[in-house]
Amino acid sequence: MEELGQILSFSQYADNITKAYRDTESRIELLKLKEDKLKELLDRAENLEDIITIESQIMDIQYEREQITSNLKDMDDRVDYDTYYISIRQVKTYTEKTFSQKFKDSFGEGLRNFGYTMEDFALFFGYNWAYLLVMLGLGLGLFFGIRARRSKKL
Repeated sequence: MEELGQILSFSQYADNITKAYRDTESRIELLKLKEDKLKELLDRAENLEDIITIESQIMDIQYEREQITSNLKDMDDRVDYDTYYISIRQVKTYTEKTFSQKFKDSFGEGLRNFGYTMEDFALFFGYNWAYLLVMLGLGLGLFFGIRARRSKKL
């Protein structure tokens, strides 16, 4: 890409699922072994209560194994169908700004930000005028109350 022009921004993200994939495969194998052992126990079970308990455990393991196998298939699909997003913007000519251009831009940006601040200040008063009047009244009342109390003491 650098041969085509100057790159102004670049981002990349990759998700390595190798460890999760191997862990999932191992979990499936362990569940299969556990199921085989339970089937052996089922063959040797003699009373009805043991048979019911072992069959319930076998069903739970089969259900869990099916869920994990589904997750493994989802991982296979994610690997098979990678998605890449490329965004290209063409610039006529890219020129680095000089100090004077940067200073001029910063001065203009400063004035623009000052205007936004004054606008926000006016909107603050517009939204909160009633609260500000109440606070002003309380402040003045407190001020004159303290002043009157001090003058009585003298």
